[in-house]
Amino acid sequence: MRMGMGWAGWTAAFAVTLSLAGTTIVFADKGKPAKADSVQKDTGTADVSDPDFAEGMRAARERAERLAGPRSRSRREASRTRHRGLDSREAVALARATFDLELDNRIPDGTHPAPNMKVVKRLPGERAIVEDTERGERVMLHSTLPLEVPEAGGGTEPLDLSLERSGGALVTAASGVPLSIDDGDTLDVKFPDAGFAIQLADSRRSAAELRDGRVFFANVHRDADAVVVPKPFGAEIFIQVRSPESPESYRFDVDLPPGVGLRRATTDDPIPNDPPRALEIHRGKEKLGFIYPPVAYDADRQPIESTMKAEGDEIVIAVPHRENEDLRYPLLVDPEVIQWGRGAGNYGDWPNWNWFQVLYGGDSAFYPNGRYFGSARNNPAYYYGLYHSLPTHSSFYNGAYAEWYFRAPANTYVYRAIFGDQGHSAFWCAPAIGRGCSRWFHGISNWDNTSWQSPVTYRNSSGQPGPNPFGPA
Repeated sequence: MRMGMGWAGWTAAFAVTLSLAGTTIVFADKGKPAKADSVQKDTGTADVSDPDFAEGMRAARERAERLAGPRSRSRREASRTRHRGLDSREAVALARATFDLELDNRIPDGTHPAPNMKVVKRLPGERAIVEDTERGERVMLHSTLPLEVPEAGGGTEPLDLSLERSGGALVTAASGVPLSIDDGDTLDVKFPDAGFAIQLADSRRSAAELRDGRVFFANVHRDADAVVVPKPFGAEIFIQVRSPESPESYRFDVDLPPGVGLRRATTDDPIPNDPPRALEIHRGKEKLGFIYPPVAYDADRQPIESTMKAEGDEIVIAVPHRENEDLRYPLLVDPEVIQWGRGAGNYGDWPNWNWFQVLYGGDSAFYPNGRYFGSARNNPAYYYGLYHSLPTHSSFYNGAYAEWYFRAPANTYVYRAIFGDQGHSAFWCAPAIGRGCSRWFHGISNWDNTSWQSPVTYRNSSGQPGPNPFGPA
């Protein structure tokens, strides 16, 4: 997984982040050993003449032209009134139709951890022998998300994030941390083990609707809906904003037990020029949970500015949208809440994952601590997984990039890799170049010819698929 810039050196006021919360790597027992460490610095020139790069730039220009055209402008204008006053069924259908990638993602399952794969035998350390049900082959799987979780009566059981009704609540069957979602008419997500909860404040009464493992709350505000999606260590809360009549800020009450507070996340290893934007729930120095800042975008996957701040025991998420006529409704905003400590803090060592940066023509001594790009591995102040960023107010050299890479054990080869819970955020993009500045892609890198193996998924800052514009991995 790589991140980089393909333009000549320039200075920009933005931060680009990429985070990855879960991977599943499947090994077969034959093949070439992994490649040795790559160099940290390269003073050569980046190859921007690669056909894939040219194709990616062409596609980006075409999309920019299309979004600037009269048809797209007409669609944006019509969307400002099209989705007003929907009933519950219509609001849910709109969310599923517009944001299928986000709301229909496969929820992790410890028995079938990847498509067409089932666990045959469990091994220590989030590993298992799995069978490819299409090919009939058996291989070893290594997951960074738990395959098994503690059972109430002792022992362990497979991860199962399906929701069951129990005592007026929807509870996860077997998750990394117990999760309880109110089954009434208020969005209220509880973390019983840690003793805290988060509720949508000042909202309208809305009956919880369980649909395919997700809980929908329609019309929680005027022309605004909410969706709660369970995660292995918490929940993601989506707000669907349907018109300019929808609020521009959303308040959440954080119900905290005595002695527990809410503050900006702290870390002993901060990234220069990229301070944590998450909020942490803490008891003194003990970190109990984290609330991650939202990523917001419209129906065209155009990023929208959004902020999050704490006011006492409340958090306020702001999404200015009413005066922006370049948006196509609905919009989606997605803060995530996790439990640390006995939750995500017990997992995620991310063994075999390594990070490096390549500075084409750059001088690492010019940057604080030699960190041209920002990186964090399972640092909850940034994210409970792998994290990339281009710190604010840095100057970027043409072709410079950073990469998280996985080194397979000796005498094995990667049979399949599944990346889950990838997120990206463009907090400010570069209007001078007329396109977004956050990109993410994933695939399997071939060490022999430094190319990405099929299948490869690449999405630009607007979430549109296309070829990898940065060429070889």
